[in-house]
Amino acid sequence: MLIQTLAVAAALSSVSLCQLTRAEPQTGAMPPVGFSELHCSGDGVTDDTPCLQAAVNAAKNGELRVPVPAACYRITKRISIAAPIRIEANGSKLCMDIPLADDSTAGRLFDISSSQVTINGLCIDGSLGAAGALTGGARYAFFAAGTKAHHITNIHLGHNTVTHLTQSDEKRPASKKVCFGVYLQYVDDSDVTESEIDTVSGTAVHFVSTRRVSIERNKITSPGWGGIVAYGGNHEFDIGFNRVTGSVASPTMRILAAQNGDPTSLTFETPHGLKSGDKIVIYGGREKWQQLNFTSSSPNVQVTVLDSTNITVPVDSTAFGPVAGRLHAIPTSATTRYWAGSYDVPSNEAVTDGPNEDASIHDNYASGFHMYGAVYRVGSVKHLVINNNVAEHIESGTGQVTMVAVSARCAELDCSTRGLRDITIEKNRFVAADRYQMCIYIMNKIPHNGTDLPAATGITIDDNKCVSSQDRHWCFANAIVVNGKDGGIRNAHVRGNQVQGDDTLPGAIVGGVISIIADAGASASSISVVNNSVSVCPEASSTAHSIGIEAGPYSTETTIDNNTISGFETAIAVDRRAVRASIGRNRYSNVRREIKR
Repeated sequence: MLIQTLAVAAALSSVSLCQLTRAEPQTGAMPPVGFSELHCSGDGVTDDTPCLQAAVNAAKNGELRVPVPAACYRITKRISIAAPIRIEANGSKLCMDIPLADDSTAGRLFDISSSQVTINGLCIDGSLGAAGALTGGARYAFFAAGTKAHHITNIHLGHNTVTHLTQSDEKRPASKKVCFGVYLQYVDDSDVTESEIDTVSGTAVHFVSTRRVSIERNKITSPGWGGIVAYGGNHEFDIGFNRVTGSVASPTMRILAAQNGDPTSLTFETPHGLKSGDKIVIYGGREKWQQLNFTSSSPNVQVTVLDSTNITVPVDSTAFGPVAGRLHAIPTSATTRYWAGSYDVPSNEAVTDGPNEDASIHDNYASGFHMYGAVYRVGSVKHLVINNNVAEHIESGTGQVTMVAVSARCAELDCSTRGLRDITIEKNRFVAADRYQMCIYIMNKIPHNGTDLPAATGITIDDNKCVSSQDRHWCFANAIVVNGKDGGIRNAHVRGNQVQGDDTLPGAIVGGVISIIADAGASASSISVVNNSVSVCPEASSTAHSIGIEAGPYSTETTIDNNTISGFETAIAVDRRAVRASIGRNRYSNVRREIKR
């Protein structure tokens, strides 16, 4: 299935913006009774809003065909769709000249309040409305919403393009006032398919309080908040075969040498392309050099350019000694991601319809971000499968990045109905590409002022690959961590995974490349760790104090059996606070000590 994922990603990447093909009718879509053709100016100057709105109104219960304009249809106000309609555009371009406004209704291009709406083949360019100093509100290319009492159904958005829907310009970071490609709320039996969404300052596809929604085969580039976000209250949704990528403007630059002092002089392997006053993030290295990057308080340093390969930075490295380990830099202007979650299922506490349930996130691809948080981020959820996904070329921003992070969300709430239950993470491939990264992290923690968090149950982590990058420059600190924390975890399985890691890296939060831990009063119990291949990072300069698998504090009845463990100082460590850990017949290679109790 991974091969199929990459093949779909390659096919999507070959389609250029505003040259998408006509989509076939979707299952459940309204058959056209009759059709009409749009006759508006399309010169890019005339305000075509009244013309388009009149055409939409006239074509209700039928089909509106939108011919390719000479330039674009300039739209300055929202287009209301209050009756069933099918719009076929075949790549016709709309220039969305709608500014941000504190009234979010005014910031919508298509405002859909009816069931049975299909829109295919539009290209929406938001760059006109992004000009100038915009300070408030939000913008939406497609906004579809029913009410909590009466959901709308059968909204089908296919083969559309949304581009340059930013807050004020392409380089401005995301904030609370942002833009969305597609926003669905109280919508059932609907889909967003085979569309391109490029450079939005918020979320490309965002849905909340829906049932049976499918987000499939979309190509999403450089979102500001998240690629695809299932915000909460969603049931029976499917996120599959999508491609979410960043577009880092400059490659990571390797630092060959440093001259200790104040300021510090740095020499790059290749011409850096910087100018004095630019800022960079420095990361990597070992020992005292990690002081440059293992902090989120001041991650960026300003450079003074000496020549094409040499700069100085205002850092006192007098006591650092020689450069230890690989040291790298990336220009902060290359940052394309700011928030967590390329594929985000947070079950946010603000959603009163409860957490997400019954979902599949499968065959997706994520690559090319300079970010923090998690690539696949999951909050409170029941019955979720995450399988056959890929994440690679992910660069850490101001802190640690995790490929898959699962943790309950119930701040300020009664957590008793917002636990973690029946989550399967299987057959994914995650490649470490930067500093301080974790692969799969399950933590059942009570958020701020939450209460009564139940134990997480039915957690399965099977047949995943958490491996080093191809050039072996990077690897994960911890590969798989199951942390009972406050609520506890029961009946979890970690089986058949292939992982590489180095738990001596500063990004490691616990001992062990695979680790089972909890806190006092909330054990991690009945956890099996079997049939895994666990090895130390290929580039590890030292394996001193390294651990392959650890039955950590307050783990109870952990079974560690039939694993292959190689390259560590200690293959298996059992903490003195662990209870009834069972160590079976494991295979050891190039380890100093097999078992430490």
